Amino acid sequence: MSAELPVLLYYGSFLTGSLALCLQGVYARDNILFFRLRIENKSPIRFDIEAIRFYIKDIEKAKRTAVQEREVSPLLLAGDTSKINAQETNTIILATEKFTLPHAKYFSIGLLEANGGRHVELKVWNGHIMKAKKL
Repeated sequence: MSAELPVLLYYGSFLTGSLALCLQGVYARDNILFFRLRIENKSPIRFDIEAIRFYIKDIEKAKRTAVQEREVSPLLLAGDTSKINAQETNTIILATEKFTLPHAKYFSIGLLEANGGRHVELKVWNGHIMKAKKL
């Protein structure tokens, strides 16, 4: 991966409990997708990361239908994935095999706090993936 990334696009973010998870950009190289994530801890309490989960999920429809989800295994997860100190920001790079999403699905990036209740989910839609910048 090049040291200089193309101009970042802020596709979206999700904020909960003074914690913001932002997708700064999607990049593609050969058969690999790279997702650049920014995690901001705006609280005075350190956020200890228990797990970072990646799923392709169905958009929820009716209550009586089964929701399908498939876990995506990252090829690479770079950056500090153990904690976000109080009042600090971390950047994480996720690399996966290339994929696109059908109309009724989204890519879910979930951040779970160890021994806590601050859990964040960011939804990435196919339109974001299709706008990936080439590396």
